[in-house]
Amino acid sequence: MPSLEIVLTCIAFAGAALYVLQMRRKGIDRMHQPPVADALTTDAPSAGVDAAADAGVSLSPPVEESARLPSALEQVKASVSLIDEIPSDSLRPGSDLPLGATFDGAGVNFALFSLHATAVTLCLFDADGQGELARLPLIAGEAGVWHGYLPGARPGLVYGYRVAGAFHPAHGHRFNPAKLVLDPYARAVVGEYRDLPIHYSYQAQAPDLADEQDNAAYALKARVV
Repeated sequence: MPSLEIVLTCIAFAGAALYVLQMRRKGIDRMHQPPVADALTTDAPSAGVDAAADAGVSLSPPVEESARLPSALEQVKASVSLIDEIPSDSLRPGSDLPLGATFDGAGVNFALFSLHATAVTLCLFDADGQGELARLPLIAGEAGVWHGYLPGARPGLVYGYRVAGAFHPAHGHRFNPAKLVLDPYARAVVGEYRDLPIHYSYQAQAPDLADEQDNAAYALKARVV
């Protein structure tokens, strides 16, 4: 009868042979599989797209999903759609700093410096800057800064100011609330400036008299960013 050592040796060789046969079989099966996964991760874009198409995998969203995404203009219009419903007392006191229009995530703070003004009105417009939707009086703060905070306002809001005060050309004062003026701290401007007489605070034929024509349709406006 064979010894125990010979029997154990034969069992070890048989196990090794069986392991080699299994590994070779896996290698052959892998060679016959389509390389879809490798194609999807290749550096060649066309190979990845073609292989994905053959495998029924979509690398881009369906057309109907993309079509439902709103355009940038629609988003801006949606952001200002509530302005025509804002009452004149919607402004909160806000802060005198920083100057300009500042969005804080919940609303916009407006601050404008005008030492000699007697009143400053925030004027809100539609997304195109052509339709005036609301006029909100700012609060007189310290050191000539007028300010107000509009809850719910967001980037995209188009606005301008009307500033009232003395009309004394000889003393350098030509305040005229009929004229819409651009925020000097504006970060984005809407419209294209044209040098028209309607922008002047005084009458062309009588420079010492205030001009009462409203220039809002032609004036530059600011946009909150």
